[in-house]
Amino acid sequence: MLAALLALALCLSLLPMSALAAEADALGETGPEEAVCTCTAPCTEGGINTACPVCGAEGAAPEDCGQSLPQGSGEAKTQPLANEGISLLSTQEDVSYIDPTEEQTAQTCTSATVVTADDTTWGNDNNAGWYVVNDDVTISTRVTVTGDVHLILADGCNLTVNGGINVSEGNSLTIYAQSTGADMGALTANGAPQSAGIGGGDHDICGTIIINGGIISANALDNAAAGIGCGWYGKSGTIIINGGKVVATSSGYHSGAGIGGCRESNSPVVGPDITINGGEVTATGGNYSAGIGGGWHAVGGTITINGGTVTAFGGYRGAGIGGGSSGAGGDKIEINGGTITATGGQNGGNALGGGHSGSGGIITVNGGTILAKAHEDKAGLSISQNTKFVSGLDSSAIVMAESIGNGIDLSGFNGIIKQGSTYTVYGSANLATNLEIRSGETMQIDAGKTLTISEGITLTNEGAIIVENGGALVNKGTIDGSGNVLVDTYYLNTDNETTDQQANLVNTGSTTWTGSDPDGGWYVVQGEVDINSRVNVSGTVNLILADGCNLKINGGINVSSGNSLTIYGQDEGTGALTATGADSQAGIGGGESQSGGAITINGGSITANSNGYGAGIGGGSGSGGGTITINGGTVDANGGDNAAGIGGGSSGAGGTTIITGGTISAKGSNYGAGIGGGEGKTGGNITISGGTVTATGGSNGAGIGGDNGGDNGTFSTGEDGHAVIFASSISDNTPDDWSGVIFQGSTGQVYGTSATPTEDFTIPTGYTLTIPAGATLDVDNVFVTSNGTVICNGTINGTVDGDVRYPSAVTVSVNQGGQSVASVPYGSTITITATM
Repeated sequence: MLAALLALALCLSLLPMSALAAEADALGETGPEEAVCTCTAPCTEGGINTACPVCGAEGAAPEDCGQSLPQGSGEAKTQPLANEGISLLSTQEDVSYIDPTEEQTAQTCTSATVVTADDTTWGNDNNAGWYVVNDDVTISTRVTVTGDVHLILADGCNLTVNGGINVSEGNSLTIYAQSTGADMGALTANGAPQSAGIGGGDHDICGTIIINGGIISANALDNAAAGIGCGWYGKSGTIIINGGKVVATSSGYHSGAGIGGCRESNSPVVGPDITINGGEVTATGGNYSAGIGGGWHAVGGTITINGGTVTAFGGYRGAGIGGGSSGAGGDKIEINGGTITATGGQNGGNALGGGHSGSGGIITVNGGTILAKAHEDKAGLSISQNTKFVSGLDSSAIVMAESIGNGIDLSGFNGIIKQGSTYTVYGSANLATNLEIRSGETMQIDAGKTLTISEGITLTNEGAIIVENGGALVNKGTIDGSGNVLVDTYYLNTDNETTDQQANLVNTGSTTWTGSDPDGGWYVVQGEVDINSRVNVSGTVNLILADGCNLKINGGINVSSGNSLTIYGQDEGTGALTATGADSQAGIGGGESQSGGAITINGGSITANSNGYGAGIGGGSGSGGGTITINGGTVDANGGDNAAGIGGGSSGAGGTTIITGGTISAKGSNYGAGIGGGEGKTGGNITISGGTVTATGGSNGAGIGGDNGGDNGTFSTGEDGHAVIFASSISDNTPDDWSGVIFQGSTGQVYGTSATPTEDFTIPTGYTLTIPAGATLDVDNVFVTSNGTVICNGTINGTVDGDVRYPSAVTVSVNQGGQSVASVPYGSTITITATM
């Protein structure tokens, strides 16, 4: 149908007008000429072009419009236009687009005008200012935007406007795409002389420009305007970028910013209002102008970056982000997120803040990762002089700056600034993006400063992190890498005294702990740390379990013969370590076929297990326990098959075990002792002089000592009587020299003349403790609960809560006839006297 109409129109246009006129005169038809529709877009019920002689006529209907769509055709109706030949303008219905302000959801435009090469004025159609580009279209002159215009770039299209797009004050242009990938439609806008690629013209005030998507290239070529923003001597308007891939460039002598102001737009001073919420944005300023911000002599204006990837290059003497040459940093520069790279221009342009000779103003940085680079000639600074950096509390900003100007004020800044190879934490900073400290780099956290690693975030450290006394590194995420994290901390020594110490912070990548005499290597655990491989101890190593920490090592800790590990706690003793050996490895101690080294526990809460044939604490399979000393803390040690809880691995001797304090539970498996030897091996030398110890052998192992087929070894308690021991059995059952409270099975006794426990303890249900005559149980300084029975034939100093039984104090005499008798015949009369 459309083709037939076009053919008819063409045929009629070929008839000689004189012939037609003569024919009309011959017929006597000399009336007025027929009206011709002048519309460029279809009229609708809600939008009639009253200026059209056809559509504006009285009683005209929308379907009379020469551009109306035939019912259900989906194609535009076209007709000859007065003095202009045939129009190819058309309307497309139901055009999809993406609006990133609506969480990237697909939207639909009811109808939009299809852009052609002849469309140089947008906004005077009957589609409420909506336009769509479907194919490759080139417009050879500048396009003028009137009113609120919405441009949809269909996937795969390519619109080129040689002359740029004029968006002046009071008008707006919003650009959309139909997707977010490489298929996005493209727009290239090359500005006319002294006019922006997209924005104001010569001496024009820029309107509002919103870019939601598409591949946008806006260029001010060899003139004094911005790529996106104002024209020569113009004033900047509002620029918002929510998505898409945007490249904005200004070039030429005394040019404008890539995005923002233009040459001498400071008369009066009016800076741009620029907001970047997302997308990939690259802005390059011309000579004397910023990449993003002000033009020559112009301030940076108001610049807000909330997200996206932003790269800004200052022109000659211009800032990367901020002011042009001789222009201040701006009314406000605020960065809340995104990845930003700002490079200052040649010969004195600064990366952030003012241009050459311009002050930095106030820069607010609450988030994002910012790389601020001076030009390679190093004439400018990363952050301009006299700049004030501020932020909110717990800012997540990371600023990497090569150089900082004089007079910079960081007193109100919370975040991280990197200069050279050093990261410095200011105020209370929050790490909200993954960060790597490379080999040779350092992070410094001084007194009064705090860095919190957010949950789900990884700080990879291949260099060094130094936390001074009074500083804090709070790990809610993950610290990884092979570098050292030096933390000022403390521990409780064996005299229960606080001792300050600088130590390496343990992280998920800390799988080798090293140290050398005399002080050894120091390590500290803070927060939650999981290590999923075996940790190897080399040399002399000290480990501090900070209160509240939780270290889990799935693979255990290898402390073999010739090496030592000493574990300390802090005030509350709540730091926890769980070490689980695999296969034939001890939880803490030797690996397969390795004897344990020197292991000392002074505090903390320790759980050590072997899932194979190793001891909980001590030797690996077939190997001895080494030397194990426990002076305090809470210890739960569980041996693998035929291995001791504390001592030898399967078929390994017990070694030397010394316990002076703490609360200890040690369980052997099968032929393994609770404390002592593995299957068929000697119990070693065991001394328990303090603490509360529960030692349970396997089905054929002793509680303390060797298994049924091994040498008993030796067991002693010292003379202080501080130990409380619950043993399933004791192989070296020579109690004459024992001292303390000692149970074998459910039967216990106070050994020695006096037992003085130093730890609270509980007597289990069904257990009986006997205090022999002449013996004393001194519990005046501890709390004792008896769920079983205490038979006191001696003395108790203090209180035992529970069932305590004493011998009777009643004497009975039997008399007959005034004489004491032992027996009398049946039926005799006697007198029985009881004396209380």
